Amino acid sequence: MIRHRVLMCAAALAIASEVRAQRGPPLGERASACVVWESVYGILPPPKRPDCVLADSMIAERWRTIGADSAELASLRSSTVRIGGARPLRAVLRRLEDRRSPPLVRLAAISAAVVYLARSDQCGSGLLDTLHAPEWNCLEMHPMNPVAFSIEPIFRDSIRARLREAASEGGAVGRAAASFISDSREPVPERWSEKRAEWCRRSAAAFAPALRMSPQAFAVEEFWELARCTESGPPMVALAWRHVQDSGRTLMAFVRRTTMVRDRRLYSALFAVARDSSRPIVVRVASLDAIGALLHPSLRLFTAGDRRVNPTRPCSGLLFDETVQEEGGDPMGPGSRRAGVVELARLASEDVPRAVADAARVLADCARALLEVGPPDWR
Repeated sequence: MIRHRVLMCAAALAIASEVRAQRGPPLGERASACVVWESVYGILPPPKRPDCVLADSMIAERWRTIGADSAELASLRSSTVRIGGARPLRAVLRRLEDRRSPPLVRLAAISAAVVYLARSDQCGSGLLDTLHAPEWNCLEMHPMNPVAFSIEPIFRDSIRARLREAASEGGAVGRAAASFISDSREPVPERWSEKRAEWCRRSAAAFAPALRMSPQAFAVEEFWELARCTESGPPMVALAWRHVQDSGRTLMAFVRRTTMVRDRRLYSALFAVARDSSRPIVVRVASLDAIGALLHPSLRLFTAGDRRVNPTRPCSGLLFDETVQEEGGDPMGPGSRRAGVVELARLASEDVPRAVADAARVLADCARALLEVGPPDWR
């Protein structure tokens, strides 16, 4: 039902757009094909044509100045999702986080921002039958998918962070943002669901004894769910890293599944493992791979070993679900990505085995290059 309120809000904006003809065409109408023809399902969106760049500037400026006029907001939202790109998105998120803006403007910003989160492996709700519930593995192409791929993957982390912040406010804006969180197809972080929090606490209490009985406890399916718990998960993941040994493919699966939550407790534990001379070198290198994924989500399917096997391999690959990271109960925060690059470079210069130093250097270089896509305040 909460989701339907958001849909009703979007519908109200759509109805209001019917009167936009009295006020001129949408800003992006001249460049309506920008997103459709220029987006690629790859890592970097291609450069925009000059007319698209001009539309970017116009849309960003309009978001900065627009007031609570439903028809103009509907037209602006339509233009934004036609053009896509990072610059309009930045303008949208600035209005969303500006609590002095009229609630209607911030609701329109939420409506525009969530379009950037659509991915190819999900189906949207029916436009006519709002009770339609697609199958969990629905692969139908989302009609707004090109907008999602018009930005760098890491920017979608910023959208999620702003929505979390707005959801904590209360009022119409808070309810709208919270409804998106609760309607997400991904597991709801525990602080947004008491039912989820209860499960997380029970599982965390059971995990430590299970790990003492079997070092492979981190390989069970329940642990992957526990790793997503924003409050309870990080300490248990850190505990598992203190006990994990070389276990081949299981170790790599562990690396990739334990970086869903960006939490300082896990971050500190990973660096402790990387510097621990008593641990197997393969585990120390794996901990660095996990650190890399915390610094940039595109590194989730990349390892330092990939670069040794193929020196020309790019730092990231096609990964449609890169933006599943949440900030944990002890959040790393926006500045931590670049701070982590500095820490990796420092570790590479320390008295550590060559394999560890090389891995730290490769991951630092990759994270540094991938982060050169926007200002430091992107999360």
